[in-house]
Amino acid sequence: MVKGVSPSTASKWIRKAKEEGINNLKDRRSLNGKKGNARLENYVFAKFVERRTKGLPLNMNAIRMIALAAPSDMKIEGFQASNGWIQKFMKKHWIVRRKKTHSASKFIAALDKEMLNFFDQVQEIYSWEDPSLVFLNLDETAVHFDMSNDYTFHLKGEKEIKVISHASAKSRVSVMPCISNRGDALPPLFIGTYPYASQSDRTYPKKYEYYANQTIPFLLKFNANGTNNEDFLEEYIIKVIKPWKTEQKVNVVLVLDEASCHTTDKVKKAMIEANILPLIIPSGATSLLQPLDVELNKIIKNEIRKSYLSWLEKQAKLTSPSLIPPDLLDIIGWTNVSLSKLSKDQIAKSFSSTGLSDEITSPELRKSLHSKLGNLFDEYLERLGQDRELLDDHENLYEGIRDIELKAILEEDGLEIINQEDQSGSENQTNL
Repeated sequence: MVKGVSPSTASKWIRKAKEEGINNLKDRRSLNGKKGNARLENYVFAKFVERRTKGLPLNMNAIRMIALAAPSDMKIEGFQASNGWIQKFMKKHWIVRRKKTHSASKFIAALDKEMLNFFDQVQEIYSWEDPSLVFLNLDETAVHFDMSNDYTFHLKGEKEIKVISHASAKSRVSVMPCISNRGDALPPLFIGTYPYASQSDRTYPKKYEYYANQTIPFLLKFNANGTNNEDFLEEYIIKVIKPWKTEQKVNVVLVLDEASCHTTDKVKKAMIEANILPLIIPSGATSLLQPLDVELNKIIKNEIRKSYLSWLEKQAKLTSPSLIPPDLLDIIGWTNVSLSKLSKDQIAKSFSSTGLSDEITSPELRKSLHSKLGNLFDEYLERLGQDRELLDDHENLYEGIRDIELKAILEEDGLEIINQEDQSGSENQTNL
């Protein structure tokens, strides 16, 4: 029995196929239940994957143009690629409308090459077999003074949905956690906003004078826009990373993205003097290769949000006529609590999940992440129930498909890869 088709429908297909002498019954199935050609669907899907892995945007009109441009022997007479056909095609292939999470200025092929070069550098570092070697990763992220979501549960039918907030709702502080592949969390850097930082001798508000002159359990800095710069990063290397490195008696590889303040001559000089080796993540690949981005930033912010909502609930019980905003020290405290809740295993896993571990020096090191993800593409085709033979005529479409970007697309859409054990039980159902 064909998977997802009732016995009676399958019987009709078989009977009709015998009458017309058709062997490939899968070509009889279409999105609207009538006569159709599965090769057209596979062609459109292959084109969809090819364009998305190049980073090209797609909408319903683009899918329609792809379908209409397909070879004529794939299309039934009068085929128009209607909105209904496109919607059913999207539903069948788990294609949904998504908001872009970031923009990339580099083409995918160039990015792939840079990513593989990055892994070559990691492999070379591990080939030194230095037991004192430790990878550190730091990354800036914004924490807003109002951490509540834009959405809330409410009774249906109401036109105005009010949520309590405060005057500093749009204010923010930059937080820069720093973690190691051993599971350590170093004191974070906090950067607050102080409009007069460049106009006076004092570079911080007077109320934070005590905290602005210490490094434990955090480093606090201020500037006009509340964002990181080369001076702050240089100071963090000198006052936090270098002493930690000396205390732990380790050699440090500092994993950084290509933010402008991370690659200046001043920062490079500070790393050289501290005997720290920089390892730069290719631009556009931080969502795949940066441990904090991939695994931890979301967890950290969720914990901060929990603390904020708890604080908000307590404030709502007070008799004050208006809500007093949280203090910068409240944000710092909530962030430090969220970092303390991360386990060593959790932090270490963030490095191994991005390939920054000694696993990459295994005998299959040349396959690395790129070739490992190649298997996921075949598994994904099985997940969709695609017949690979139907795509033989369009094999050239698959040569340009980049496995790493395809996996990122699958994960963003929340798709699960079916294991071979899970599929074995349904093998009998997929055959006629």
